[in-house]
Amino acid sequence: MFRVLLRFSHTKLESVEATVFEVLKNLPKVNPDKVSKTATFQSLGLDSLDTIDLILDLEDKFSAKLTNKEVLQINSVLDAITIFFKYK
Repeated sequence: MFRVLLRFSHTKLESVEATVFEVLKNLPKVNPDKVSKTATFQSLGLDSLDTIDLILDLEDKFSAKLTNKEVLQINSVLDAITIFFKYK
């Protein structure tokens, strides 16, 4: 049973990561080759307005509505994956 749950969580995490990467790579300002789990939005060339647009796009993709606290916690690709993992 534990292995099934672990496999499901891993698959779910990969799905969230793939979605976040896809949205980021489709942004005009972002060089797709620089997208990685360790990248910050700033290092990808996004300003604060771009980040808000990104978060809104991700909310649509995941059918999620983040709290203000969650939005303020998202500054990197890994932050986005971590937060949106809860909504997948």
